[in-house]
Amino acid sequence: MSGQGEGKSLAIVGFSPTFAPVPFDDDGWDCWGLNEGYLARPGYDDLSRWDAWFNIHTNEVIQFTSPMFLSWVRTMRCPVYSIEPLDCPDWRMYPLDDVLKEFPDYFTSSVPYPMDLGFLMGYKEICLYGVNQGVEEQPAQRACIEYHAGLIEGRGVPVTADRASRLLQHARRYGYESRLYHFPEHLERPEAGYREGRVTR
Repeated sequence: MSGQGEGKSLAIVGFSPTFAPVPFDDDGWDCWGLNEGYLARPGYDDLSRWDAWFNIHTNEVIQFTSPMFLSWVRTMRCPVYSIEPLDCPDWRMYPLDDVLKEFPDYFTSSVPYPMDLGFLMGYKEICLYGVNQGVEEQPAQRACIEYHAGLIEGRGVPVTADRASRLLQHARRYGYESRLYHFPEHLERPEAGYREGRVTR
């Protein structure tokens, strides 16, 4: 597993709008998709653009939430990682045991699974595109993604987020900037803007 991504960058692509173009046509990047993300943006259903796909749900859940995925995935030629067998040319069991040797068993969304696998495969950087856990999302998801990002960064692999995301960014530096930051009506106001913490481009 180690070394598969050596010398390359990894883009993990979610469903939200992205200000930065996903580097589909850059040979220095691999692009990984998630769940029913092929429906999310124009062009995402182009199978040639993807280097791996992930759906970390049981087949029962997939059938209930996105039955079209089970048909679409049959046409995929890249590796498809899931937790139960899928009818596709290159299905692979997500290597949870290997991941848990390096990372805590703390997963509250799909995104940390490919992040951790990307680290194990040796990618030189990991960038999140279209992954936007804002205040309207479950706080546990955002906390978990940023926790795994910190673990990976602490091991020497940079993790960044697309500029459109609220991950790895903040509206104000706590304690130093604007006492209005402490009042709920001013938290994460769209018009307030965000300080760029770890943005991709």
